[in-house]
Amino acid sequence: MATKKRKVDSECHAFNDEWTWKYFFTVVKDKPVCLICNEAVAVFKEYNISRHFTSKHKNSNYEAISEYERKQNVESLCKKLSGRQNFFKKVNTIQEAATHASYIVAYSIAKNNKALSDGEFVKQCMLQVCDVLCPDKKNNFQTVSLSRKTVTSRIEAIDKNLTSQLESKIGQFKFCSIAMDESTDINDTAQLVLFIRGVDENFEITEELACMRSLKGTTKGCDIFREFQEGLLTLKVPITNICNITTDGAPNMTGKKSEFLGLFNQNYPGNNVVFLHCVIHQDALCKSALNMKPVLDAVVKLVNTIRSRGLTHRQFRDFLQSVQSENSDVLYYKKVRWLSAGCVFERVWQLKDDIVSFFHEKQRSAECEMLEDTEWLSDFAFFTDFLCHMNNLNVKMQGKNQFIDDIWAHLKAFKLKLNLFAAQLAKNDLSHFSRKIYLGPPNFLFSIFGPRPKKFAHPWHRVSVSTVRHVVELPKGSSGNARRLKTGVNLDDLRLVERAYVMRVLGSGWSHDRVVLPLELEDSLVNCLRHSDEEGEYDASFSIQMMGKVLSPHISSEVEAGRRKGLI
Repeated sequence: MATKKRKVDSECHAFNDEWTWKYFFTVVKDKPVCLICNEAVAVFKEYNISRHFTSKHKNSNYEAISEYERKQNVESLCKKLSGRQNFFKKVNTIQEAATHASYIVAYSIAKNNKALSDGEFVKQCMLQVCDVLCPDKKNNFQTVSLSRKTVTSRIEAIDKNLTSQLESKIGQFKFCSIAMDESTDINDTAQLVLFIRGVDENFEITEELACMRSLKGTTKGCDIFREFQEGLLTLKVPITNICNITTDGAPNMTGKKSEFLGLFNQNYPGNNVVFLHCVIHQDALCKSALNMKPVLDAVVKLVNTIRSRGLTHRQFRDFLQSVQSENSDVLYYKKVRWLSAGCVFERVWQLKDDIVSFFHEKQRSAECEMLEDTEWLSDFAFFTDFLCHMNNLNVKMQGKNQFIDDIWAHLKAFKLKLNLFAAQLAKNDLSHFSRKIYLGPPNFLFSIFGPRPKKFAHPWHRVSVSTVRHVVELPKGSSGNARRLKTGVNLDDLRLVERAYVMRVLGSGWSHDRVVLPLELEDSLVNCLRHSDEEGEYDASFSIQMMGKVLSPHISSEVEAGRRKGLI
């Protein structure tokens, strides 16, 4: 019977420390390596190591020296070996750092929508700065590759990584909602944008831009639905997990037959998806209830007169600079921009005196005659103030991590403000309007604004649809009695008190029969009650219930769990 061949390299031999000074050997990556010639020996055996030393270095100076001298030479040789190893490690570290730096620059270029060729310009700037601050490190900066091709590949790699992360999170969603909008970019290409928000079993919320799809031809409902399907297929979003789709309310989105909504229901019968109109878009539509077209047309015409003619525009900016104005120019009005009207009105109001002086100097007084008309100026000031309030509401509802209770509190507080404004304007009280030059009689102001609150708030009527009423419905009397509030009340206090109503909606999450509120709500509530008329109160049912409850600064985990039922 044949015996098994012995495998010496598999035997567990250990390196003896005295072999280092005896035979000038050390261990490098589990191999015995000669410090003199840098050759490696197969196994940790003294015979093999000693044979290498006597055969290769027999006639060298190392054999005849004493033990003490050997140890000194070994120490010197070990330092040299370590230096060579560190050199290669340093080279690898520099290369890794250079690659990392190129990814950072490429990400910044993509995030700020810069040209891919800007990477080369950025590298030139870095090298020039390096020449001044750290000339000895210039070689390290030169290893950072930022060519157009490299930046492109870096961005593609980042895109794949982010997409894979999003797909992984989507795969863990229990429920999700989608917000979609279609618009045209500067190249006249229609772009469909999908945002997704989902929650997993641990109530961790993810809100991201899902995808952007280009519509090359028409933008009918069938085109939008096709790109919508392809976008969900790419990200592997299960239709059964979608509980809400929010659109901008356009006909190609909301049509029930051949448009997006109808095609969705036809292709996915029996779905439980709730279709909603974007709340912020409804807020923008509320401006149509105000009869401000004559004022808006006059302001837009004035702005276009200044900016559409190159010479006039340059002279106007020079004039503002000569008078040391805080603003350098007027703003163009863009109808599709939600905040544009308010910003244009506010800028023209700030520059109205300078505009009048400029046109008088140019002997073109007819161009700005409306700014010298007291009645028109009264309308202009009123709408400027009110659009500022509208813009503040719009900005509060924008951004990430805005939940339904936050949005609802903002809307309810603003409706309360409308009632407050109407009641105060009926008494010619302008406490919450900073531009106090309204020269019209009280009836004039009330005729513009007084009858409007219900009509003005009409586009918001779908916010409390029955399908989500259990999430956002408020107790009776939530509209409050704003007409009985005196002028000293702070508008922020109204918002905080309405926030208290929303927190009461989450009754299923309360562990005790108590109202748990942050401390600032208690102060706001007391402030509102303090400014109530003696004839009535802000809201009797709410006030009595609130003052009889326990106000606590801590929100229990049960409350937080109840709140997350409405996150989607």
